[in-house]
Amino acid sequence: MTSPIPAAEQDILIDKLAGIADEPARRDFLRQRPEFHEPEVMERIYEKVVRLVLADLGQADRLAQAARWLARKLKDDYCRAQSLRATGHVLYARGKYKQALTRYQAALTLFGHLG
Repeated sequence: MTSPIPAAEQDILIDKLAGIADEPARRDFLRQRPEFHEPEVMERIYEKVVRLVLADLGQADRLAQAARWLARKLKDDYCRAQSLRATGHVLYARGKYKQALTRYQAALTLFGHLG
């Protein structure tokens, strides 16, 4: 396990991640930060998506994509559910309600399996 980084530093790095438009560059950013490979960081990314979805949809989308990559890397159902919720929020804000509902339902299924 890597040593945790302070929440304030996580927030700065998450803001930086949200600003990286190129998907391969976002993946590289995450690969270079093993301290981000923790469920607690996924939670902070999800919370940031919730705050950004109405303020800056592009940044929210980039973070939701990063959350999907990170959830696959962590192989953790809670993280997968949170990434599905984040993606659902972005799709909902874009008016893609059916796709958003599909993500929300998948997240609920995972949360249900987790109890």
